[in-house]
Amino acid sequence: MAGKVPRARAGGSTFFSRLPALIAILAVTATTAAWGSGQRPAGDERHARSAFYRGDYQEAGQEYYRLWERAGDDPALARDLAATLLPLRRFAEAARVLEASGIGGQALAEPLLAAGDWQGALKAMREELATPGDHTRTRLLLGLAAYYQGEYALSLEQLGQALQADPKQGTLRLFRARCFIALAEAGSEEQGYFEERAREEYRLAREYDPSLWQVHRDLAHWAVQRGDWTSAWRQWQTVISMVGTSEEVEDALDLVRTRLPEATPTPTPVAVVAKVQPRPRLEVSAMPVEFSPGQRELEIGLNERTRSVAFACLGPWQALDQRGKRLWEGLPRTGYRLERQGGKWTLATWEGRRLKNFRKPLVLEPLDSRDIMAVFDLYQHSGYFFSSGDRKTRYYRGRLRIKPKGQWLQVVNELPLEAYLLSLVPSEMPASWSLEALQAQAVVARTYARAHLRQHGSAGYDFCANAHCAAYAGVEAEHPRSTLAVTTTAGEVLRQDGHLVPTFFSHSCGGMTQGYREAWWDETPSYQQPGGVYDGPTSTAQTGELPLRPGELAAWLAGQPAVYCNDPDYSASRNFRWLKVLTAEELSTRLEPRHTVGTIRQLSVLERSPSAYVRRLLVEGSRGRVVLRGDRIRTLFGGLRSNLFDVLPLPSGRDAEEPAAWLVWGGGWGHGVGLCQVGAGRMGREGFGYREILKHYFPQAEVEPCP
Repeated sequence: MAGKVPRARAGGSTFFSRLPALIAILAVTATTAAWGSGQRPAGDERHARSAFYRGDYQEAGQEYYRLWERAGDDPALARDLAATLLPLRRFAEAARVLEASGIGGQALAEPLLAAGDWQGALKAMREELATPGDHTRTRLLLGLAAYYQGEYALSLEQLGQALQADPKQGTLRLFRARCFIALAEAGSEEQGYFEERAREEYRLAREYDPSLWQVHRDLAHWAVQRGDWTSAWRQWQTVISMVGTSEEVEDALDLVRTRLPEATPTPTPVAVVAKVQPRPRLEVSAMPVEFSPGQRELEIGLNERTRSVAFACLGPWQALDQRGKRLWEGLPRTGYRLERQGGKWTLATWEGRRLKNFRKPLVLEPLDSRDIMAVFDLYQHSGYFFSSGDRKTRYYRGRLRIKPKGQWLQVVNELPLEAYLLSLVPSEMPASWSLEALQAQAVVARTYARAHLRQHGSAGYDFCANAHCAAYAGVEAEHPRSTLAVTTTAGEVLRQDGHLVPTFFSHSCGGMTQGYREAWWDETPSYQQPGGVYDGPTSTAQTGELPLRPGELAAWLAGQPAVYCNDPDYSASRNFRWLKVLTAEELSTRLEPRHTVGTIRQLSVLERSPSAYVRRLLVEGSRGRVVLRGDRIRTLFGGLRSNLFDVLPLPSGRDAEEPAAWLVWGGGWGHGVGLCQVGAGRMGREGFGYREILKHYFPQAEVEPCP
């Protein structure tokens, strides 16, 4: 260890002032000697970095220790080594490494906190707050950690100051509400005031982040404490609609039933019989667009389970059987129904008079292809777990195919690919954005549609109409600017070596995209040739190289790097950086119906893609363990915007061995593969052409006409 001189702290550089750091170095030396003297005595940073991302933290630690020992007082290597020690749960050792290199503040507080050293972490955070600069991240960490130490006044103070930077942080609002509830339960004379403040914070948390199902869980428990059984029942039903049931939920409902015998399950929106308007009203006009003959027709699933379909057409229409035989011809702007009468599926008038029975799929088609079909009161799911969807009148180009499936009807929209894009592009990207960004979205969506036909083939159509495939809202979403983007790029797709590129797109990549193989394939990706891109000009990125160094990653995820999707002029770019807190109880509620793990004790990242997205996450509990992979991680946890995140355990004051919760620092919204929509929007606004935007996100592909 000769040659490693710790950085002196303020207040002197005498031997005695450096003594704690020297002792820390000796402690680290003794501990890491257990790693052995290994195969690479000189250390290899690229090899260490690759080992870190593929989850071999032991090997990465050996390499980084040798590099740190050799390089002397190098803070960057100290951060790398500490980042490698954290997944091994050697939190105190990571803290000693940082202290030995003179690193304090927020960076030091995190491993101290994970190690259960609340006083040490508190001291480090207060030292950070005493320095100039933006301390929002430190304040929110201090506020959340203070909550789990039972210091609710301190928590409220720090979370309140953190909210001054971003008042719409739903998670911080949630924890402020919990602090007020805790103070109210303490029997204070201000109980009424604290309860009122809690209600307001819960309201804001739900408003700013609809994915926070924990708000409803909290309100259900609070209602039980107050004896408000009706409210408790309603809140637990909302929890079920968002995240499903669990042992906790069923036990809670059993308790409510004993006090509220008349409680009955709330039906899901899909199971409700559609209630049509007394008279049909058609309130849409579509921009006439000519489509080239012979275009590939797409089939878009609009609804899988509806008991009836009420529809109309702007012009005359016909009903065809699956062989193309005309069964009926209908009047324009007149409502009709498809419903079950006397045990048979029937085409009926608006008033219910039977016109024609049918047993097999029925096609409803305008006689003039430019006319629009309307479906009244059609339910569609949003595609997000926290939003069940809505029921409204919807308008579509092309034809409708209605297929009987037992006691239900399936509704599918058949239309040309280019007509589909007229709605998809403005549904996925605001039509107010630059034409170049909209054109890039059009090319990517066209390529995706052609490359992924029959994505829902087992259900009988190509794509669904929600976020699972792509947002498709029909004619009402169309806009002249996005229509221009589609028509001016008509037929253009992305190709590489003569093949369609498997293009994808997501709302925000958080600063780094990842390759689709890295996101969804089980094979280990190449860490020397990442499939993603750094979402910024190389002149503004510190490295622009993927993967980032381990010591850069945590700070990068919590920071504000100069990348395209960090767009201060777009309000939704607040999803560029986000945070969630996952408690052990809430995680058990989410995982229990699918995995038997019991009380959650540890979360461990087992592997990352070269773009730092979590590929495998180990969940360990009192009754078992499970390894979650890919998108299943954010799906099961509920509310994680993406898999681009870092995890910090938050011990409680009672038991530092098992975390009470995990703080998740995250970036971006979506899978992060392919086009970053917010980044493309900013590039278009800054003058990049749509081909330049596409070259940035798909560097190996070329824009070509599709035959």
